[in-house]
Amino acid sequence: MALWSGAELQLLPENATQRRIVPTQGIAHTAVDAKGLTRLWRYFGRVDVKAETHLWFPFSGPPVQMMDTEVEADANRLADARAVSWETEDDGNPVGNPWNDHQLEQQAQFMVWLHRTHGIPAVQIPFGDDRAPGFGWHAMHGFDDPIAQTGRRDNPWSFYRGKTCPGPTRIRQFVYELLPDVQRRVARIDQEEADMAVWFIEIDPQPGANGRRSGWVCKEGQPIRAINGAPEVAFVLGEIVHANEDHGQVLTTEGDYFMGWWADEQGLGFRPNTGAAASLSDADVARIAAAVETGERGEVTIELTGRLTS
Repeated sequence: MALWSGAELQLLPENATQRRIVPTQGIAHTAVDAKGLTRLWRYFGRVDVKAETHLWFPFSGPPVQMMDTEVEADANRLADARAVSWETEDDGNPVGNPWNDHQLEQQAQFMVWLHRTHGIPAVQIPFGDDRAPGFGWHAMHGFDDPIAQTGRRDNPWSFYRGKTCPGPTRIRQFVYELLPDVQRRVARIDQEEADMAVWFIEIDPQPGANGRRSGWVCKEGQPIRAINGAPEVAFVLGEIVHANEDHGQVLTTEGDYFMGWWADEQGLGFRPNTGAAASLSDADVARIAAAVETGERGEVTIELTGRLTS
């Protein structure tokens, strides 16, 4: 079950009866609801209402998830089989009531979650290609000009010709504010994850002349071998890796090392550079120490707890 932790849960009965989907699209709607407090899940839960969306974004308070995002919600005609959809509060006036800051923020967080959970690309669905992966709005394929909403045409995402949802004001917000914000967030997260390198430290079971075991450090898939007693320096994906029989240390491209380790009969020594942004977690140090103690050659996976210094 795919449930977003940022939302309150109010699952509809249809969540247990409708078919499962593999989402490739996200589609924004506006509710045209009455003024005041709206509990949209109660409306969608009525037996005479045959439509529903996955989430509800009110002007204030937490979003509400009504359907698992891997279960079909009936709000987008032919796109139901592949789309996650959400309604947004507007007090019956989506033209005069743009999405407020709270709604923009909550939608952005949800769209990033959809990207990371289901792989929906953080791009706008092209006009005229209603099956393409990405994000869009309910009426985008119902007009020759989808932003100005001129030149009506049949909309594969709606049974109603001329539907304008979510309206020109919110469409412009989607195109010029919301989606660009999502794209910036996704790019930032991707960069941060790229900077959180996973390294391998390998321990030589044979101690060196001074009683210390040698070790070497490498990035995943990029092993670096150190000759016992002879320091080795190598470039690995932009960083310099240095290891010898006394210690292992990783340096940035500018030569500022941010971690070092060594092992002898007194145990594991570890000296981080206090000015560096990255360090090993206690659990990582313990794993290295265990490998040194057993003297078994093998890989120990470590994940740096901070970003690499550059």
